[in-house]
Amino acid sequence: MNARMEEPPSGCLKLSLKQIETADKKFWTLMAEKTRDGIKSGPAGRPCDENFDACLDSPEFLNLLQHRFAPPVSSPGPSKQKPSEEPATKKPKTGPQNLKGASKGNFMRVPSELLALGCVGATTKGHRLCFDYNLKRCKLPVKDQRCGKGLHLCAVKGCQKMHMAVECPDKGNAAREPKKTSFLSNRSGIHMMQKFCEDVEPHEHAPWGISADGGFATALEAQYPDAMCEQLVKFVDELCSDKGIKISPASLQQPRAHRCLFEHLTKSPMDLVKLRIQRLKLWTSWARDLAKDESEYKLTLDPRVRAVLGAKRLLLMKKVAEEIGWPDTELFSELATGFRLVGNATRSNVCQQGLKAATLSEEQLMRDAKFLKPALLGKIRASGGGEHSSALYDITVAEAKEKSITAMDLKSAYKGMMSLFGFVYSEEKLLPFERSAEILGVVFDLGLSSEGRVSISNKPSRVEELNHALLGILHDEFVIPTSMPSVLGKLQYADSHVWGRAGKLALADLRELGHTSPSKVLLEESQLKAFETLRCRLCSGRPKTFLADDIEKPVLIFTDGALEYEGDAAKATIGGVSLKPDGACEVFGCAVPDDVLKRWQDGGKTHVIGLVELYACVVSLLHWKPDVSSRRVILFVDNWPALDVLVKGTSLQPECRELLLLLEDPVEDNFMLWIARVPSASNVADPPSRGSLKELEFLRPYKCVQPFCPVTKLPLKSTVC
Repeated sequence: MNARMEEPPSGCLKLSLKQIETADKKFWTLMAEKTRDGIKSGPAGRPCDENFDACLDSPEFLNLLQHRFAPPVSSPGPSKQKPSEEPATKKPKTGPQNLKGASKGNFMRVPSELLALGCVGATTKGHRLCFDYNLKRCKLPVKDQRCGKGLHLCAVKGCQKMHMAVECPDKGNAAREPKKTSFLSNRSGIHMMQKFCEDVEPHEHAPWGISADGGFATALEAQYPDAMCEQLVKFVDELCSDKGIKISPASLQQPRAHRCLFEHLTKSPMDLVKLRIQRLKLWTSWARDLAKDESEYKLTLDPRVRAVLGAKRLLLMKKVAEEIGWPDTELFSELATGFRLVGNATRSNVCQQGLKAATLSEEQLMRDAKFLKPALLGKIRASGGGEHSSALYDITVAEAKEKSITAMDLKSAYKGMMSLFGFVYSEEKLLPFERSAEILGVVFDLGLSSEGRVSISNKPSRVEELNHALLGILHDEFVIPTSMPSVLGKLQYADSHVWGRAGKLALADLRELGHTSPSKVLLEESQLKAFETLRCRLCSGRPKTFLADDIEKPVLIFTDGALEYEGDAAKATIGGVSLKPDGACEVFGCAVPDDVLKRWQDGGKTHVIGLVELYACVVSLLHWKPDVSSRRVILFVDNWPALDVLVKGTSLQPECRELLLLLEDPVEDNFMLWIARVPSASNVADPPSRGSLKELEFLRPYKCVQPFCPVTKLPLKSTVC
């Protein structure tokens, strides 16, 4: 589009839109040929970016943007037509607009005498009316109530009866009919402003007809009355307040704001585009005129300032600011000399003035800087760099040298202005506003933000890539540690942003395998089950949803387990208490199934209190999970081993892994859990875990519930109800 704006050489035509369209197609054809290996981004950059300049400078592309020679100008005088050529005949049009007196289109000029009576030129069906008849001066023959000039009916609007307009009893009333004055808007609040003008202040309307200056006498009625404009301003101000938008009265008092509002309210979109083009062309000519002065001016600046400013055109920006009346007159001097970091700042006349008390004097800051600077630099050096740090640095330097292309819509006008002033930006990141956005591989969905819901999920391409890797592990039933770092890193990243606690087991197994061994490591059944849960969670799990609700107290869940012996027989029981913010309380106390306890004690294990405590936590979370969806939950545990296993989300003990796997729901994981230690003496779940409720009288009224066993899928036997 820049090429289309340029003045063509003498004897040549401007570039046509067809040439630009053809060149654009050729550009992408060349780009497709140069990126046959794919366009996926790598450490070295994007293939499209690497080949962009080559395609832009290619002869095939530039040849299509050459100016074409203008045809020779013929000598003045009447054009001679060859004998063999016949003049093209126009197809005759039909309709009332082609009758005598009709002009191009459907417009018919109504005599001023009839306009004063409130007359129209045709019936509602489009049949023309004879004006001479309505003025008592038609002398043409009449047949079927029609002459050669039109129907012999009354021309008064809404009448059309068989009499003349000058004799119509309704003549002149049409010019005095009530008229609504309103703004066209989809905002219901503005519709209250739509009133008949007679309702505001009774008055006589101007008669229909031509005014002294040659315009319509009723043209002034199209203007909005002052009271209506004031009501509109009041409505907009209230609307902005409801939306939390603050409009600075000081900014609206600036002449540039008045001019900008006037242009946008009075000009059509095409006129605004032309105005932007005109201004950009003017500023571009200024840039050319100031190019030499800009170079000489930058040589006078401090080298460090010159390096920071880069290609920015300070003199051009200053001239444009003076032309639009920008109030901050000291801005460009400070850009050249540097802004004060300490002390009193220069008044900008743009931002609201304020006062912030100093915490250090300039002398103190300079005195402490010699200690703070080495500490900061040392911290940065100690952080090191990742495997892609050097490639990232090269990409950053390359992007800093890129240039942008200017177009004509509002967004492109701003981009063109930034380029003209010498600012560098990443054009590919200037995307339009959407309901969802992809940030660092995570998709943020704001489609239900009006309902207070925000969802996050992994981007589809990452899900597909990781699903392929996990399917390979499940199919082979082994892993090679040296090939896992990349997959593990991506899984950990996705896990930390979306999955919560689900997937911890499989990720912990990958970390335990190490990264240096080139030999195969066979996976056990529990590990394969963990990987399958991880894959299901990745591919079919719902997005993580967060509710923007009012801040309220969290749900409190207390759990406890007990293991006692009667002779050689072990008896295990569990208890749980749920306290909700509204005061509702639920309690359970149940016995651990004997077959589950025996399974834990296989191999000579006797004291399995840690498993009983962990089992109580799993039963409580699964039972109350539907009630605490998307809520904040604090789980209190009085056993350190069980708490440690829950926080880590993994364990080397097979029985603990089996219980943790029950919490890794591949479909949902939508409550926010915090786990904390509670002393046994303060644990309200301790009495129900031992079959007693008398210690919980202070919690009444409470409800006894009966949870299910997550292992056997059967109801647990209650010890308190």
